[in-house]
Amino acid sequence: MHQNKAKFRIESMSEGEKIQYFKPNVNLLGMVLVRIEKEKKREAKIHLYYTSALGLSSILFLVPALKYFIADFSASGFGNYFSLLYSDGGTVLSFWKELVITLAESIPVLSSIIILGLVMTLLYVGKSVLQNTKIIFRPQLSWKR
Repeated sequence: MHQNKAKFRIESMSEGEKIQYFKPNVNLLGMVLVRIEKEKKREAKIHLYYTSALGLSSILFLVPALKYFIADFSASGFGNYFSLLYSDGGTVLSFWKELVITLAESIPVLSSIIILGLVMTLLYVGKSVLQNTKIIFRPQLSWKR
């Protein structure tokens, strides 16, 4: 419906009938900004606690994962196949496709994925800790007019 078609349209207003607009406190913007900053710091502290716990558990799981990787790597024979590259160059050149396939098959995939996942988690935790400590130790915002 068009604004001029309304049934209860005010046609004219005298000086006494004008609407009084709400005038907020002068420091309202500052108080809102300070409250937002406090909430950001609180969220950053909570996030820091959780990511620190995640980082600690990643470090604790990294030790057995490394042991598993070393045991799996030595059992796979990857080092023996890889040493062929340096010992017998002529045979490697003639059978290079088979050697590449054998090397690819002997890589300990599961333990490598576990190690890479834990390392990526530690990198994420490091980034998150740096960002959150930057937010937490930022100077306090103050607003007065």
